[in-house]
Amino acid sequence: MSNPFFIPWLMGWRFQIVLTKGGAIIEAYGFGICLQTSLKNGESPNSAADRLVFNEDMRRKSLHNAWISNRQKQGYIVQNSNAFKKVFTSKSHLSLH
Repeated sequence: MSNPFFIPWLMGWRFQIVLTKGGAIIEAYGFGICLQTSLKNGESPNSAADRLVFNEDMRRKSLHNAWISNRQKQGYIVQNSNAFKKVFTSKSHLSLH
């Protein structure tokens, strides 16, 4: 296995094995961020890299959904497209006083 290594189904990510006093660490670089995780006993570097990116993806999706939910509760996002047209095409919003 070369260092750094790539995983075909994780396009845009580059992985590197780093040896420290505490053991081996997998570092992932991609999309402007750097992630790290320790290599568990009996785990291959490929599966550790896959686990690392999967967990980060789930965390980001959860944060995004929480943000969307909060915006909907505050009334910034209108789910009904007819209501959206009605709000932004009324004459009170078009006047330029």
